[in-house]
Amino acid sequence: MKLFRPKQIILSSLIIISIYIPFSWADTFYIPLEGVDTSLLEIGRQEKTYKPISVLKLSFDKPVIIQGPEYARISLAGCKVWDSDPGAAKLPVKSLKLLVPYGQRAVGLKIEVAETKALSGSYLLEPAVIPKHIDNSRGLDSSIPEPEDVYPPHMCGNVFIRHKHGYPILFVNLFPVKYSPSSGEVFYYPSVNISLLTISLKGSSLGRDYSIKHNTRPGVVKEIRSFVDNPQVLKTYLEGKNNTGNELAKEPRKGGIR
Repeated sequence: MKLFRPKQIILSSLIIISIYIPFSWADTFYIPLEGVDTSLLEIGRQEKTYKPISVLKLSFDKPVIIQGPEYARISLAGCKVWDSDPGAAKLPVKSLKLLVPYGQRAVGLKIEVAETKALSGSYLLEPAVIPKHIDNSRGLDSSIPEPEDVYPPHMCGNVFIRHKHGYPILFVNLFPVKYSPSSGEVFYYPSVNISLLTISLKGSSLGRDYSIKHNTRPGVVKEIRSFVDNPQVLKTYLEGKNNTGNELAKEPRKGGIR
């Protein structure tokens, strides 16, 4: 039998062990649906009354900044520019349309984000123009308003439901880029996971919420599939079954682009 030298024994015992460490999100935001009290949403979350169903995963590239003579302009693949807040910086916005799974009533959103990444440099971003037609006859201050420490102050705008061909669709504007007017720093979320907070409907409750019968004609289904950002959820309607899992999201999309 061959004998190993001490050095060989030491070297042969060095085995590289790969340990799987689950990915953890850096921060989590809970946003109530329009008309739902924030405190009730928090109570329901703690008591696990609401069920989070992951419906969409997004990944964002590094924003592109073009410096102009006075202001810098920022763009992000898959996003439009938010310029509806006069005087505030124009920032990328991702408008989302999320189909609520069959047999579920949405009460809010759970948004998980990866750790932010900062862009190098300091910028003075172009502000949204204050409309000139604003009446200033009473001597109102029409100057650019005092900026927030970090803008926008919230992860997303109002969350509301609208129906299309009987399908309940949740609308929300997501802001993956943040800006500090005081320091000029720009940072963004490279990854975002969106879950619907829902209540499972049964019996008469299911009948009341789905009194507007969803249309399953091929042409309508095709229209809904191309309209929403989470078309995989359509299967819950075609099967006519409540979703029993908590994962309906596919692989991350770049900026949500199909």
